[in-house]
Amino acid sequence: MLTGVVLPFNTKSQTGRVYTRESISEEVFSNFVERVKNGGVAGVLEQRHSLVDGAAPLQEISHKVVDAQITDAGVRAEIEVLDTPKGKLVKTILDNGMALWGASRAIGSVEPDGRTRLDQVISFDLTGCPSFDPNQVMPLSLNGQTPDEYAVQK
Repeated sequence: MLTGVVLPFNTKSQTGRVYTRESISEEVFSNFVERVKNGGVAGVLEQRHSLVDGAAPLQEISHKVVDAQITDAGVRAEIEVLDTPKGKLVKTILDNGMALWGASRAIGSVEPDGRTRLDQVISFDLTGCPSFDPNQVMPLSLNGQTPDEYAVQK
């Protein structure tokens, strides 16, 4: 199980966006969590901009979000890697000690100063190239271990 902050709060992304607790209303987050509780929400490895409008093609699915909660640091998620071709790629990446981060796939708006408002959270995807400074946002952990730790134990 991968766990960690998939959407950090109060940190500027490389695209100039800033997410805060106020970026996600209780209603928007509750709708996402309800979908998670009803079997999980599918995600992909390295999202493409064409996916932003909705669901990922089945052949692209690598994982599912099985839990999500809002913390002071941001949205924290538990992610189950699936036994799909893309999920096997995720497992290979992790087995070789490479780090993965979360990436939000959502619909909303961005103010001129970068502050965001999300109208819908579609999913949280996986990426090897974080949109946030990796010195400020930790990669996802695998069963509580950092990438270096789980590579040594394989």
